[in-house]
Amino acid sequence: MRFYLLLLFLFSWLANAQELPPVLNFSPNDYNAGNQNWMVSQGEDENVYVANSLGLLEFNGTRWQLYPVPNQTIVRAVKAVGNKIFTGAYMEVGFWEKNQCGLLEYTSLLSKFPSKIQDGEQFWRIESVGNTIIFQSFEGIYLYEIDKEEIVSIGIPVERPISNLFRVGEAIYFLIPDSGIYSIKNGAAVLEVSAEILAGREIIKMFRQENSLQLVTRTGELYNLQEERL
Repeated sequence: MRFYLLLLFLFSWLANAQELPPVLNFSPNDYNAGNQNWMVSQGEDENVYVANSLGLLEFNGTRWQLYPVPNQTIVRAVKAVGNKIFTGAYMEVGFWEKNQCGLLEYTSLLSKFPSKIQDGEQFWRIESVGNTIIFQSFEGIYLYEIDKEEIVSIGIPVERPISNLFRVGEAIYFLIPDSGIYSIKNGAAVLEVSAEILAGREIIKMFRQENSLQLVTRTGELYNLQEERL
């Protein structure tokens, strides 16, 4: 009994000793949109932008606003860069900017692609490095230069789906299952970690600690890449 009371005292003391940030939960009824949210980004205006199954969600701290993409499809990816909000969806990719009334207006980038995107292509992830925006679909990697307003595609070394894209510092990596992890250098794909080294591990996160790459797997394992071995 005394041990039980001591535990209660310790838990109470720890709870009071720590100032935990408030957590607010929002249901689809609160933001009046789909129940699937794929990615979140915060803009320079401090608003929160969410890739939702019914479009792009904007939250200014008090009010939610839904912006469907022109083809009314699921928004899979979102990335706020400067005053632009980039989104990727089914057969659609582009950016949003605020007009004089403070509402978001959409500009499609499909016409900027060097060739027509494949039928059924979906854009799953968006990253940025400087003035370059990187779009990833299962079929390809595309670089959009904001200043030049041009899009170039990265040559994919094998005809397999791209399952993930990672930004590590100023470097961009992408994963092709059964092929390996590639980086983008001078506009080309360079193999960094072979499929033999990965040995079937599904990588969901990458980051750099000191001078080595850290890899996190779907099963929760943490690996350190050193001299071409995990």
